[in-house]
Amino acid sequence: MNKLTKLGVTKTLSWAAVAIVMVIIFSNKNAILNWGDNQIKTILLAVLIAFGLFMDLVIRTIIKRGRQLKENQINYKNLNVEIIATLLYIFIIIITLYIYYESAGAVPVGWLWFIAYSTIVFVDITFGVCDLLFNQRR
Repeated sequence: MNKLTKLGVTKTLSWAAVAIVMVIIFSNKNAILNWGDNQIKTILLAVLIAFGLFMDLVIRTIIKRGRQLKENQINYKNLNVEIIATLLYIFIIIITLYIYYESAGAVPVGWLWFIAYSTIVFVDITFGVCDLLFNQRR
């Protein structure tokens, strides 16, 4: 396993850890319905996202030292897959929430927080997985 692959695995695993903790927070009893009553959850999620972004910064700094021009082509492929996957992810979540809460007339605000935070995590995990897949083909 080369250095670039190790860094890609580290990035993907760090975002996967963020995703797991985020799901645990949101799956806590009544977390979605009582989101505004507990600011600790909001702060904890912000810290989790900050951790993921910090790991990205560290990994990108290390990778920039050794990247070649061919990496730009791989990043372009990553972005194409990532954009399509992210659009599908958001579409599926929003349609599912609409169908589930249609009779209620409103979606709890906790789901909006979930969509916002989970989209960041989904994008970074998707990019990490694509980066690993496209790096294996070189």
